[in-house]
Amino acid sequence: MLMVAAYVGYPISIYPILSKYYKGLALGSVAFGIIAGVFIIIGVIILLLLLTLSDEFARVGTLDVSHFQMLGGLLREGRNLVNHVATTLAFVLAIWLIMKGFNRVEQDSVPN
Repeated sequence: MLMVAAYVGYPISIYPILSKYYKGLALGSVAFGIIAGVFIIIGVIILLLLLTLSDEFARVGTLDVSHFQMLGGLLREGRNLVNHVATTLAFVLAIWLIMKGFNRVEQDSVPN
């Protein structure tokens, strides 16, 4: 959960500075930071579901292994996609918006 605080906290901490110049970019970066945090929470929930599935598998035994293997594989792949693709993409977009805003501020402050 520390990652959630970092992924959400960074755009929120930059928001007051960037919103003075470009409110839309600042708000977009906060939104994408929150989306990244939600994806991390979804990844944690999927891990908890995987633990529940493995507990159920241990309780039932080896009667019907194929269903448990298929569900476990789907949960693992879903978690990998959420954490490695969706979270990264959302946070990269948040940082990109922040950098775009600061680049615009820098360009606007340079005299012609």
